[in-house]
Amino acid sequence: MKKLSFYTTLKAAALLFTAAIVTTSCVRVVDGPAGPQGPPGQNGNANVISINYEVFDNNWYDVGTPGADDYFLALDLDVPEITADIVNSGLVLVYYRPDNQSPWFALPYTVISHSPSYMEKLDFIYDVAYVGMQSKATDRNASAWNGTFRIVIASGVPVGKTALDYSDYNETAAMFGLDETQQIYR
Repeated sequence: MKKLSFYTTLKAAALLFTAAIVTTSCVRVVDGPAGPQGPPGQNGNANVISINYEVFDNNWYDVGTPGADDYFLALDLDVPEITADIVNSGLVLVYYRPDNQSPWFALPYTVISHSPSYMEKLDFIYDVAYVGMQSKATDRNASAWNGTFRIVIASGVPVGKTALDYSDYNETAAMFGLDETQQIYR
């Protein structure tokens, strides 16, 4: 059997002593004083918001020439709450209401008239920080849709895995826990 040298034994003892001190020492954390109470938060679902935009005739602009086949009216809304994450894996729904007494209509929304005969479609697109509306009619004319547009933005929603009828605003609001007191107005 091999004998350890005095220095090797001393190094081993120093190493064991250091390891014993390190493993048995503890860090003492002292909490500081509590900070001031923050403002009350908004009730509702943390990953869902609803924003209302009041829209008038002068908010819409012409794209193309009235009477031409490619003519339509457009409306651009700045919506900074729509992030790249929302675009890639979230949900953006748009509803329209012409006045406070009418129900909310889900977009896209189509009006069919028999006298005079035409069909008009109100549709939307969205991207990061943006929602665009488009009004186009088969009679090569278009209407400015005045009233309120409600944009519902949700992250982490398993679209297609629920039996929710997104075209019914009341059902959507119940599913996401939205109520009138939580609306953001712009």
